Amino acid sequence: MSSGKNPSALTYPEVGATSNPSTLPQGYQHLRAQRTVGNGRDLFEECAATIQSWGIQSASGMKVETPGSVLQNSQNRLLLRWGPFKTWVVCQVVYVVDEPNRKGFAYGTLPGHPERGEECFIVSISDAGQVTFDVTAFSQPARWFARLGGPSVRWLQQHMTWRYLDAVHAPKLKRNHALAATKRRYTTPDKSAWVQTSNRT
Repeated sequence: MSSGKNPSALTYPEVGATSNPSTLPQGYQHLRAQRTVGNGRDLFEECAATIQSWGIQSASGMKVETPGSVLQNSQNRLLLRWGPFKTWVVCQVVYVVDEPNRKGFAYGTLPGHPERGEECFIVSISDAGQVTFDVTAFSQPARWFARLGGPSVRWLQQHMTWRYLDAVHAPKLKRNHALAATKRRYTTPDKSAWVQTSNRT
């Protein structure tokens, strides 16, 4: 994992903390998600190519200002849409994972982002050939409308995370969309994917 960091530009001190999902920093909402995508090296490489080109964000409905390869320390702006609500979120790639069996990256928030924190997208392949996609994040409100949003901000984050899980590879996951966006832990009926959020500690 390449870990060149520029903490001074980021809006939180725990840069790179998503690299260890079991010890996410206190004081933030934590999010973990996972999808068992399928099997095989070809599938793994396809998912990796999607992740490493901002394809997760694009396919989930965001407009990516600077598409192309994800690069260490690069900055980008993403246009988030939710009904009539639109806002640009600004982020910086804080580390890139490029290993034979694990690939992906994490980005952190920059000034102007409605939240502060970090989000990581990793695809991996086991020795048996099973391909798994993981999303890990920690966040807290940074702007007034995010603070006022309360539970609706969490629901939006969960909804977007399910879109990320859909975006890594077809087909889209079958689920109860209302429950998936509102329950703090929801697992798809076929047990292939789950999203879980927890309160700040």
